[in-house]
Amino acid sequence: MKRFFVLLAVAALVVPSTVVAQTVTLKLATIVGNDNPFTTSAYKFKEVAEAKSGGRIKVEVYPAGQLAKNEIVQLEGMQLGTVDVGAISLPSIGGKFDPKMLATDVPFLYTGREHVWKVMDGPIGKEMMNRFEPLGAKPFCYGGGWGFRGVLSNKRAIAAPDDLKGQTIRVPPIPTLVEVFKAFGANPVPMIWGEVYLAVKQGTVDGLELPVTTAVSDKFHE
Repeated sequence: MKRFFVLLAVAALVVPSTVVAQTVTLKLATIVGNDNPFTTSAYKFKEVAEAKSGGRIKVEVYPAGQLAKNEIVQLEGMQLGTVDVGAISLPSIGGKFDPKMLATDVPFLYTGREHVWKVMDGPIGKEMMNRFEPLGAKPFCYGGGWGFRGVLSNKRAIAAPDDLKGQTIRVPPIPTLVEVFKAFGANPVPMIWGEVYLAVKQGTVDGLELPVTTAVSDKFHE
């Protein structure tokens, strides 16, 4: 299947701004499985944070939605204090918290990986980070680089946008993606990540939009 989206899954790793330099245990949440780059990065963060702090910081990693079933709930958990650190993609929370975050997920926006990092390492990326402060969270880095997004389908192969016509496709609850898939002639179904595997297995949707790495890490290729 040819991947026609040129969107990199860019995530801001954020920690509540109230955390101070003291001996603490941080709960780090991801919504995907252990083999996904979001979660392997979380374990690397745990390793580095504990080593660099000389043991003053302990990190407990909760993958696969154990603490929060989606990224909106993850950020809400950070605001409530039930989650301390999260790998959160900007557009996944933009629809609820800040529409300007949706700008990073416009299809066909980037020409390649270098373009993505030029944007996110530049003024636009800095502005996006600043937009977390009013939400009670403090970002400290972007992660990503593990692939562009694509579409899997049980109905027929997707090699071009026209192949989406008439197909029921799960998309993240991101307004920009919903409208794009409507324009392609598909029937987009916004759905939080924790519900997707069962929906695909039961045939509720014909396919789904996601990064290929997530398709493998969360066993959709099986």
